[in-house]
Amino acid sequence: MGIYEDRTKVIGAWLTNVLRRYTPPSGMDDNTLREELNFIVEDVNKNIPTQFDALDISSVLTKTDGHVRATHGPRTWPSVKTFIECTKKAVDTHSRHIAIPSVTTNDVATDLQVIAKKIRNGDPIPDYILKENSPYRIVIMEETGITPQDFNKYLAPEHRV
Repeated sequence: MGIYEDRTKVIGAWLTNVLRRYTPPSGMDDNTLREELNFIVEDVNKNIPTQFDALDISSVLTKTDGHVRATHGPRTWPSVKTFIECTKKAVDTHSRHIAIPSVTTNDVATDLQVIAKKIRNGDPIPDYILKENSPYRIVIMEETGITPQDFNKYLAPEHRV
């Protein structure tokens, strides 16, 4: 997913779902509310790296929702600024989770799916996952259906299964 329209459609659907939990700001007519929605979608999209695929975007949006809930107190719509700051935090968190092992996140399943997709596609993955006895490798295989043979593309011929 790198096409602008696809990304904004996904972000728009996510945002509509998130905003259902909040009361729209008083004093805004329908056109102004629609305009505000479009601003939020645009700004969230601008803060998610263009190289992120659909799984990455989904993970970032889930994390953004969590950051919004954790930082926004009122029951009215969060501001554009709140969404921008929370998206930046989510992108940072997601980027660290796909590069560094972490078992303290609540989104481990999502992160495992991201790594599994990278393995299936032959994309670069962290070296610690390639070790046969790596706990991360074991969890990835148990939770995602990745097999020892899926790692062969990363290994020298004498180490392949």
